[in-house]
Amino acid sequence: MTRYGVSLEGVQMRGHPIPIYTRREPISTNRALLVGDAAGLADPFTGEGIRLAIKSGRLAAQAILSGQPKQYPAIIYREIGLCHTFGLGLAWFFYHFPRLCFALGAPNPFITRAFTDMLADRADYPLIFLQIAGSLPMYLLTESVAMVAGWLGGPQRREQVRSSLYADARH
Repeated sequence: MTRYGVSLEGVQMRGHPIPIYTRREPISTNRALLVGDAAGLADPFTGEGIRLAIKSGRLAAQAILSGQPKQYPAIIYREIGLCHTFGLGLAWFFYHFPRLCFALGAPNPFITRAFTDMLADRADYPLIFLQIAGSLPMYLLTESVAMVAGWLGGPQRREQVRSSLYADARH
């Protein structure tokens, strides 16, 4: 906040832990299935929980309607829990190396598209990892070419290079 000139003087700071599913806590009994935050199903990287609350609610309903509520914990682990492991790893990396992540990740349209897809429940963390690993060389090459184009042809040329090379990532 100091970096952006925002004073926090007099502001009382509070924090609360984000419930993270680790498969150690029971998420079902003979008469109840926990969903969303109650089951610890918040995103380990973003802290977002609505998407997983909806998804776990649907999975709970399917388990009940299929007459297999005892399978609910296994279903949650298979459908959500495995991906949480990747999300925890990404969160650890991001919070230990935020400058690197902001420098190489935030402006990379392939990565921001992957995160948008994840928040819309069209992708999960294993796919995010693949997008990061797969797009980073292309991103670095594109930015290098754009930088040279900017030196030779000015800022408009730099943006033309970026626009043409990133066209697929923005759709």
